[in-house]
Amino acid sequence: MAIEGIKSYYSANKAKYTTITEEECEVIIEATLEIMETAEQIIGEKRTLEILEKAGCPVNGKKVTIPRALVLKAIETAPSSFTLYNRNGEPAMEIGGTNSYFGLGPTNPYFCDFESEERRTSVSDDTKKCMIVADALPNIDFVMSLSGSNDGPANNAEVMEMKMMLQNTTKPIIGWGNSPEGIAEIIEMCGAVAGSVEAFKEKPFVGIYVGDPVTPLTHPKDSLEKLLYCCENNIPAIYLSDSQLGTLTPVTLAGSVVVGLAEVLTGLVISQLVNEGCIYVGGVINLSVDMKPVNVCYGSPEFCLGNGACYDVLHYLNLPIWGTANITDSKFVDEQAAIEGSMTSLTSCLNGAHLIHDAGFIEGAMSAALEQIVMNNEIISYARRVREGMVINEETLALDLIRSVGAGGTFITEMHTLKNFRKVWESTLFDHTIYDPAIKPTRMYQRMKDRVASILATHKPQPLEPETIEKIEKIYQSSLERISKGKKK
Repeated sequence: MAIEGIKSYYSANKAKYTTITEEECEVIIEATLEIMETAEQIIGEKRTLEILEKAGCPVNGKKVTIPRALVLKAIETAPSSFTLYNRNGEPAMEIGGTNSYFGLGPTNPYFCDFESEERRTSVSDDTKKCMIVADALPNIDFVMSLSGSNDGPANNAEVMEMKMMLQNTTKPIIGWGNSPEGIAEIIEMCGAVAGSVEAFKEKPFVGIYVGDPVTPLTHPKDSLEKLLYCCENNIPAIYLSDSQLGTLTPVTLAGSVVVGLAEVLTGLVISQLVNEGCIYVGGVINLSVDMKPVNVCYGSPEFCLGNGACYDVLHYLNLPIWGTANITDSKFVDEQAAIEGSMTSLTSCLNGAHLIHDAGFIEGAMSAALEQIVMNNEIISYARRVREGMVINEETLALDLIRSVGAGGTFITEMHTLKNFRKVWESTLFDHTIYDPAIKPTRMYQRMKDRVASILATHKPQPLEPETIEKIEKIYQSSLERISKGKKK
């Protein structure tokens, strides 16, 4: 509609959140396809090389280039959406479109102890506590282990962590693997929960983060072995490129995005050659580098911009997106953590990334804290409300009510207010009260600690049946035996 006497500048000044335009997406995609066709990539796994060569990729030793036609076909055959279920077999996350879901990050070598607040080596009990806290928080949609299991053998830590996750939350899980053998044991555990491996695959509640390329343009043997295993066994596979501006990729964001997308689309091609139609989730983290200490920075505008550009391109291609947010470079759950978590969460949410991981991370992905999970939950809630926008209709315009109340009146006693005030976002952590000298105010950090303490004391995740727990433990013990004997399953 047009309003007589008023000229609209809305289109000229429209501020809908995307990082790059549709035309710029096309420039990036063309550049990525050109790099894949003309710049050799290292493939560190023999069978993958054979698969690519058979499909028509030029091979030079361990180096390959990827023809444009193979990339286009993989984009066409890969699912654009899929469902992840909860542990009870109920649909929990519809991955696709612009649906955004937030979850924890993966294993960390260190942990900020809740009681002492000291940095220490992480242990499996930390994973258990992370699951209990995440299970209780409404804006944490899926879980990863967040804590490492340094109290057990390193080469089956992923199996220990999966055991802790399955027993302490019903939410969807993203696991990881040291090896195909470890992933097989994880899937066996999932089968014990679902009733059979076939039942689990019918309604998957676990996806697997198979590993990363080694940027630039190198795909290592262990990541490829795990990617092949998941694709062949119809397990949702996640493959993530870690771009670092000026060290592992060009310092310019556009060049960094091209390198990351070339790696992720190569993973996509491999997945579809192995098992056409299998679920593949790709993502790129664009890390700026502080050249003074030469250290990567998660909390930077370039992080938001580079990731956002990749989200836009993957939306253009209609592919599932692995996103990153809520992480901080701070060594504490402090003001820096709040700022970095807020900006990365809001931009990822507005951009419509699908599976957004790393809630709970501090210290640039080297450590984690329970308080950070609670703060991130609040930030995500805030971001989601902003993304919802506002409704404009007869009810919300309330013109009759405005005329009825009139000048100088109050709306607080009106039925319209009673009917609608609960739709206004309300924080569970923020202090919006007026200062009262009779009441000692508390700092945000203390309120977060109190929330964690309350959850740990009172929240009881839905338990598994004793016989299921027994089956999971038996699988874990078998995994330990495999590791101790140095044999493959």
